Amino acid sequence: MLRMEEYLAVHSIFLRQVGHLSVWKKDSLKLYFQNPEKYSFSPEEQQKIKRALAPILKAEDRVIPVLSGTGMITNGCQNLPIIFAGIDPQDSEWIYSHPQVHQQIPELVHFDQGVGYWEPEGSLMPINLSPILFSLLKKKNLFSGGTLSAGEVVNCSHPDSLIKNSADPSVQIFSAAFDGGIGITDALLVGLKSTGFTFSDETAVMLSRDVAKNLLRTDNVSRMVIMLANPENSKSFRVAVAGAIEKAGVDNFEVLHYTDESVSPIYVGAMNFVYVMMGFFVVLVCGVVILSIANSFQIAFMERRHEFATLRSVGFRSGVLRTLLMFEYIQMAAISFAVGGCLAFILKGLNNALNLRFQIPGFANDLQFKLEPTFIFTYSVALAMMIIVVVSVHFFARQQMKLKVIELMGTEA
Repeated sequence: MLRMEEYLAVHSIFLRQVGHLSVWKKDSLKLYFQNPEKYSFSPEEQQKIKRALAPILKAEDRVIPVLSGTGMITNGCQNLPIIFAGIDPQDSEWIYSHPQVHQQIPELVHFDQGVGYWEPEGSLMPINLSPILFSLLKKKNLFSGGTLSAGEVVNCSHPDSLIKNSADPSVQIFSAAFDGGIGITDALLVGLKSTGFTFSDETAVMLSRDVAKNLLRTDNVSRMVIMLANPENSKSFRVAVAGAIEKAGVDNFEVLHYTDESVSPIYVGAMNFVYVMMGFFVVLVCGVVILSIANSFQIAFMERRHEFATLRSVGFRSGVLRTLLMFEYIQMAAISFAVGGCLAFILKGLNNALNLRFQIPGFANDLQFKLEPTFIFTYSVALAMMIIVVVSVHFFARQQMKLKVIELMGTEA
């Protein structure tokens, strides 16, 4: 559960540029593509948001503007739908070099081929796209510098022309611009990078915000993403962010946390399934623990019933004996937790060192199976088990201590 949560959280926050918090125009998640001009932030609003956030953010925090859109990509013979996200190259480099990304998703840090995009130079519009989309476009080469050959009209029915087209790293992208027209740009394929999910890889294009601005003919941005160095209190911090932006005079906005289903449907949907599955296992494990305690208690009680009868006969009350039994089982449980905890952390280190891989349906890459128990998680499990031990022993001891002394002294309970 912890492994999945950390993977999906890092994927949403960094790779999908949702951030720990994100600022959107109100209702833009539903209506942005119908009226992008209305449901995006103008340059003036962007400056207001940055000025409003500056006093409450730390130096390590980062605010990243994102301009997203939809359109088509073509190799001259085939047109495919795309969803693109435009962020500045320095922000992209910061995201993929972040320690959390390297720790949780090392598979997606490196490029399948090529390099990241860079600031456009003249007519060069470098972009990255997913390996699946690259394959669908039947491209074979990436641009790695040098001069480009003069563009030729592609004869899609001629084999030689198709071979030349597959070797050409250039494509064309067109999209509905903010002003109502059609935005068209030539682009160079410079790198292949997966989004982490197969269904999003089929349409994923990553490019510079300047390329997106040129394509959509706008200086607006779709959202302002806030990356926090210490995200422990990010949910409560959302209120402070919303208050600061409102005071700055920005209208019709909303601040969303990355756990909100509207911005992270993959994270929420997958984790809901994991929580249900883990809930089933928790009930199963707790049931096994209770049955084990009942069995061991019954055996121990039968072996020591004469001792309890003697103590009862010299004046010990049933409540005192129940308390003594509970302390005895608490001590045994504490010793068991210490031994089990040591063995668990040895198992964790061995498992992680083996680098076992597994494939999750829908994920573009296989994933390392890691055991990552945190202190709080381990402490919570131990506390829950201790409560089960105390309650179970109290219940079983109360049932047995109802027996009379003469019954305890007998051969049968």
